[in-house]
Amino acid sequence: MASLLDEQLPRLYRDKLSVGLTRIYNTDKYLDIITDKFFLAEALCHLKRLGEAEQLIKRRRTVGREAYRSALISYALLNRTDKANRLIDEMCTNLGRSRAIDEIFYVVIYSGVDNLLRPLIKLTEGIESNTFLPVTSHEKPPRSILNILDRFIKDYLTAHTLSTIILLRINSPLQSIIELVKNEIKKTPLAVIKAVYYSTLILYLKSRGKEVEYYKNELKEFLKDKSILFGSPPLMITFINLLAADELDVAYKYLQQILPVLIFPSKLHGYLDYLSPPQVKNIFYAEKASEKLVELALEKRRVIENFLAFAFDLENYMISQGQKHVWKIEEIAAIGYLLTRDIKFLQLLVMAWVRQGFHDLAEEVLGDALMSIQDKNVRYDFIQILGIIYADPYSGKLRGFIENILQRATMREKKAFIDTMYVDTARIYRIQL
Repeated sequence: MASLLDEQLPRLYRDKLSVGLTRIYNTDKYLDIITDKFFLAEALCHLKRLGEAEQLIKRRRTVGREAYRSALISYALLNRTDKANRLIDEMCTNLGRSRAIDEIFYVVIYSGVDNLLRPLIKLTEGIESNTFLPVTSHEKPPRSILNILDRFIKDYLTAHTLSTIILLRINSPLQSIIELVKNEIKKTPLAVIKAVYYSTLILYLKSRGKEVEYYKNELKEFLKDKSILFGSPPLMITFINLLAADELDVAYKYLQQILPVLIFPSKLHGYLDYLSPPQVKNIFYAEKASEKLVELALEKRRVIENFLAFAFDLENYMISQGQKHVWKIEEIAAIGYLLTRDIKFLQLLVMAWVRQGFHDLAEEVLGDALMSIQDKNVRYDFIQILGIIYADPYSGKLRGFIENILQRATMREKKAFIDTMYVDTARIYRIQL
């Protein structure tokens, strides 16, 4: 990676790359390269040199947008709750609530600090649910359906947030998070959301040698509830938690429910696709295509988008659990790639292969994929996913292969690689308190 650092990268990207490399290699050799004080403080915090980090930023009154995450990490780890709260308000104003939630989410996962957890959940519960509702039907959903979905989406986002934090910090959990989980269980009426929480509790309790039979029995009962038909992403998270907890019998029962829910043949299906990316324009126009063709295209997109929603959680499982049951994740990733042909699932396959020692296979497939790419935007996406593959502690000799690819990359592609590596090293190399 020295060759990339030697290039004329913009200051911001030299700083981000240096912070990412500091996390990967846990070394101070990149500190002298970092120019921004907040990024330098972030790197120092990772090396547990908190006193030096505090001296750097204690007189800083303003934070540039590009350093929001760095500053929030430092404020959290230095227990500067007042500054952290003011910065969160500023982030919500300047970035929007949804983007601010993403930033805080990653900081909580990375730092393991308790004082940002409740502000994160408060923001998540207050998010506008229509952010996640795509245009999948020509009909406007009835008000009764919209009310149900509003509650469902907010409950799910909260459950997903808490469950993911526990999965990634299972060896060093936040102090108040189990209390929060139990409170949220009381608030939601939906069995499919309770299943996420119960599987989360099973993972947490089993990791500490405690009894989980009650929660297992409840999960089996939840499978009979009609709310299971509300969507597949909660089922995938429940499956992932149970797989991590070695509760394979119940885990596979939830996995078996995912395909039927994906193809649930109900008029409601257009309203239940709640976790697709933000609204996108339909590439078909009603006057140019038959209604049936449009509906089939939308239905296919709905299934694909639901599968893409799984990718983040499958990735988190491998980050948290390493080689454990990785063959099952490989199977799901292979199905996802065959169904969507999305490069994200190729990344998941590579992560699964290197965990099984198949580095030569991973290099060959990545090389073939790169050679076959003709479109510059697809190539950009490909270079971007190399950022997390490079950051993965199991990648080994693939890092040299990736560095060779980067030598021929455009500056735009290199920036995408660095942005991804910087973000995901925080998820992978979490601070253990």
